[in-house]
Amino acid sequence: MMCASRRLRVLCLAAIALFMCTWQGSGDQDTVTVVTWNIEHLGSRGRGLGGIGAASLPGRTDAQLEAIAALLRDDLKADIVALQEVGVSAVTVSGAQSEALEKIRQALGDGWRCRVAMPAGETPEPGDVHNLHTAFVWNSATVDLLKAFELQFPNETVGAKRLFDRLPLVGYFEAVKDGAGTNDFVLTCVHLASGQDKWQNHLAACIIIEQNLPRALKFHEVKEQERVILGDFNDNPYAVDDNGDIKYSDLLPRYMRARRYNDLVRRADGFTRMNSARSSIIDHVFRHTYLRADIMGDDAHVYHPADMTDPGLAQWRLTYSDHFPVYFDIKVDTKDRDKDWGQ
Repeated sequence: MMCASRRLRVLCLAAIALFMCTWQGSGDQDTVTVVTWNIEHLGSRGRGLGGIGAASLPGRTDAQLEAIAALLRDDLKADIVALQEVGVSAVTVSGAQSEALEKIRQALGDGWRCRVAMPAGETPEPGDVHNLHTAFVWNSATVDLLKAFELQFPNETVGAKRLFDRLPLVGYFEAVKDGAGTNDFVLTCVHLASGQDKWQNHLAACIIIEQNLPRALKFHEVKEQERVILGDFNDNPYAVDDNGDIKYSDLLPRYMRARRYNDLVRRADGFTRMNSARSSIIDHVFRHTYLRADIMGDDAHVYHPADMTDPGLAQWRLTYSDHFPVYFDIKVDTKDRDKDWGQ
C-alpha cells in the first residue's frame, strides 16, 4: 500500500497539475490577440522593393507559407490577423479568393477562416504588381466574424496619388469564451498610399475613413462603438530631418487624438518596416477611447526576429516580409458590457 505521506505528495502534485492545466486553458480564453501585418506582396509580383534585403524576391514556396502560418499561430499566438498586400487570385460569387492566403489558412489548422477585400474597380491579373488588397484571418474557436464589408469611397487624387488603391476592410468581431459569444469590437484594416512624404494624402484618407465609419456601421446594422483602425498607414510622425526637426507632419495622429483615437505604436517600439536607416514607423494601431478598458496595456508590440543584423533581417525577409507584425491583446469578458448605439 502507498504510505500516507507519499499519497499526500501524489495528491498535491495532481492538484497542482490540474490547476496548471485549468489556468493555462482559461488563460487562452482571457484575451484575444490581434495582429496587423503588411505581408509584402503575398501572391503577387513586386517583392523586395527597397530597404534591408532589397532584391527581386521570388514568390513564396509552400514551405515558406507554412512558416508564416507557424509564426502567426505559434510565436504570436494570434487570434485575428489584419493583413495588407494580399494578392487576389480569383473573384467568385462567394467573394475574393487568394490562393496564397488559402494555403496559409490551411496550414494554420482547422477552424481558421479568411476574408479578402474585393478589389476596387477592375480586378487586376493575379500576378499584377498592383494586385494588393486587405484581408482578415481569424481563429473561429476564439472569435466569430459577425459581419465584414469594404468601405467604398470616391477615389480622389491628393498629393499626386489616389487615396484608395485598395479598399479598407471592416470586420465586426465577437470574442468566444467557453463556446459562447462575449464582448464584441470593430477592426478596420487599412493600407494608405505609399510614400512617407504623401502625408497630405494619408491625412485626407484617414479623415474620410474615420468620419464615414460610423455611418457605414449603421448602414450595415452594426451598433458597436468599440473600434480600432489599424494597418499600414505609410505615415511616420517620428521621421526627422538632418536638423532633428519633424520631417513631414504629425497631423494624422493629432487629428486621430482629437477624434478620441490613440496610437498604440510608440517610437520606443522601434521600426516597423525594414528601411536601411531602421527608422520607418509606418504601421499603426489607432484605438478608440471606448475600447480603452478592454485593451491590455496602452502599447502595442512590434515583433522583431532574433537576428536583427542586416544579413539576418534580409534572410528573414525572404520568407516573411519587409514589415514586422504588430500585435496587441483585447480582454475577453464574460459578456458584452459596453453601451452601443441605440441602447
